[in-house]
Formats: sequence, structure tokens, C-alpha cells
Amino acid sequence: MIVAEVSLREVDGWDSIQDVKRDPRTRDIPVVIRTSDARTLARERAQREGCAAFLVKPCLPDQLAGELRNILHA
Repeated sequence: MIVAEVSLREVDGWDSIQDVKRDPRTRDIPVVIRTSDARTLARERAQREGCAAFLVKPCLPDQLAGELRNILHA
């Protein structure tokens, strides 16, 4: 599982996720987005990119842990 921030200064997190999802060796790894970008467009892009979850910061540790558990048990 990958937990990623997409709004980074040095690296485009969306490009990184696309790389993961394009590679046959890694495309099935669940990706969880954790970001301060609460816009609907960001949430929709996460869905299009095949992300397993989209969490808006600040998110409590229990919320993150719950999402990770849900994904692992799906």
C-alpha cells in the first residue's frame, strides 16, 4: 500500500501515482491520497487514477488507520 501526498513542491504526486498505476508490476498496489486539497476536482482525479481512498488533511490517525484496514480487508 502507498500513502501519498499529491501536492508537493519538488515532485508532482499525480505523476508518481500514474507511474505506479501504469507499471504492470505495481498497478495493483492500493494508493491512498492524503492531501490538504479538498477540491472536488482532486477527489475526482484520485478516482480516475485508481486510488483506493482520498483523505483530506487534517485527518486523524484513527481515520487513516480505518481506511487502511478497510482496504486491506477488501
